[in-house]
Amino acid sequence: MKRETSLYLDLVRFTASLMVFLDHVGSGVISGGFLWRFMGLGSPAVIVFFVLSGWVIAYVVDRGESTPKDYFVARAARIYSVALPAIALVLVLDAVGGTFRPDLYARLEATNPNPGHPFLSIILSAFFLNAIWNVALAPGTDGPYWSLGYECPYYLMAGLALFLSGRTRVVAIALTGLLVGPHVLSLFPIWLLGFGCYRLTGKKPIPFRYGSAMFAASTIMLAVLVAGIVLRKIGMMPPIGGHGPKDVLVDYGIGLLVAVHLVGASAISQSWGWIRLVARPIRWLAGATFSLYLFHLPILIFINAVLPLRQDSWTFRLILVAGTLALVFLLAELTERRKAGWRQLFDRLASPAAAMRT
Repeated sequence: MKRETSLYLDLVRFTASLMVFLDHVGSGVISGGFLWRFMGLGSPAVIVFFVLSGWVIAYVVDRGESTPKDYFVARAARIYSVALPAIALVLVLDAVGGTFRPDLYARLEATNPNPGHPFLSIILSAFFLNAIWNVALAPGTDGPYWSLGYECPYYLMAGLALFLSGRTRVVAIALTGLLVGPHVLSLFPIWLLGFGCYRLTGKKPIPFRYGSAMFAASTIMLAVLVAGIVLRKIGMMPPIGGHGPKDVLVDYGIGLLVAVHLVGASAISQSWGWIRLVARPIRWLAGATFSLYLFHLPILIFINAVLPLRQDSWTFRLILVAGTLALVFLLAELTERRKAGWRQLFDRLASPAAAMRT
C-alpha cells in the first residue's frame, strides 16, 4: 500500500470517528442540541468503519499476519486495548454521574432498546456477543459499543475462512453465523466489500483517469446521501438511513460508494503531495480513532451530569466538547497507543509452552 493511500485511510477513519462524536454532541439530551445540524452523521460513519475494516484486514493478512496466531493476537490486542478500558470507564462514570443526575441517566436508560440488563450487557459486551440475534446491548451509556458486536464476528469469520480449509472451514463459518444471527450477518457483505476491494487494487492497478472519476463521483454521491440522512435525522426529510431491516439497502449504498471512493483514492493518491506534508498530525490523530469512538459518549454524559452550568451557556458547551476531546486523547495515550503491551500479553496467552516457563 502506498504511503499516501495509508495516510488517506487514516484520515478517513479519524473523520468517521469524529462524525460519530459530532452526532452525539448534537443530541438535545447531551448538549441542548447546539450542534443539532450534525445529528445523523453517526450511522453512515459506522458503515465507513466496516468497509475500512475489511480493507485493512485484507492488507495486514497480505503483508504479514499469515498465521492464525499472528492474526488473532493482533485483533485481540487492537480491540481489547480499548474495549476493556471502555467497559471499566463506563461503569465508573455511570455510577458517579448517576449520583449527580439520576434523572439524566434514567432518561437515557429509557431509550435503551433492551433496558434492565446491566450485568448481562457487560458480560456479552466483553465477548462481543452484544448484538447476536435479537440482542441489542451496550455496556452502560456506551452506545457506540454496539458495532463491536458486528465487527468482531467479522474478524472471526474472516480468520476462519483464511486459515481453515475444506469442510472444517464451511462448518466453522456456518456455526459462527448461526451463533451471531441475521442482524450481524446482514452487514457482513459490506465488510467483505472492503476486503475484496483491497484485493482488487492489489491485483491490477486502476488507471489514473478512472481512479479520478471514481473518486470524484463517489465523493459527490456520498455527500448527497449523507446530507439526506442528516436532514432526515433533524426532521427536514422523510426517513432514510439507520440500521433496521428497512435500512439495509441504504447501508449497502453507502458501503458501495465508500468502497468505490477508496479504490479511486488508492489509484490517484500518489499525486497528493500535500498529504505527505501533514503525515505526522494525521498519524497522531488516527492513533486515537478507536478511543474517540468508544470513550466519548460516556464522557459527554458524565460532564453533562456533573457540570453545574446551563446547557445553553457557551462555557458549558466549550467544556463539554473540549473537555471530552482532551480526556479522549489522554485515555488514548494510556490505551490505544499501548497496543504493543497488549500484544505481548495475548501473544503469551496464545503460547501455552512459553506461559508455563514463566
